Amino acid sequence: MDFINLNQCFSTTQSFGALSATQLSSYPCTEVYIYNHGANDAFIFTQDGFNFASTNPSLSTSAPSLSGLFLNGLYFRLQTLNDITIRGLTNSNQISAMMAGGGSQQLSYRAQFFSYNPLNTY
Repeated sequence: MDFINLNQCFSTTQSFGALSATQLSSYPCTEVYIYNHGANDAFIFTQDGFNFASTNPSLSTSAPSLSGLFLNGLYFRLQTLNDITIRGLTNSNQISAMMAGGGSQQLSYRAQFFSYNPLNTY
């Protein structure tokens, strides 16, 4: 059987505001790597978390400052100058983001099919 490398990567930078969650641009992938290089923390939402953000407009001021933990399985607070990789996706638009501080800010992200090459060991 031939090995076919389907690891197409799509890297981009997108602006996000503090008033509502915005979906990431649509790219087919199994994981998304997100880097917050801005001055404010960012909220990263799963698909279910996007609905949560829509019904909780005060989220940007009331959410606890935790990094490394999905709160109630709905969102993650990504601190400035940190990154996260979210796996188990079929498209990058299953993830949404909004900023914890005022104004808008850019996040960089890469949508990809896997983060390493599979190795055969015999």
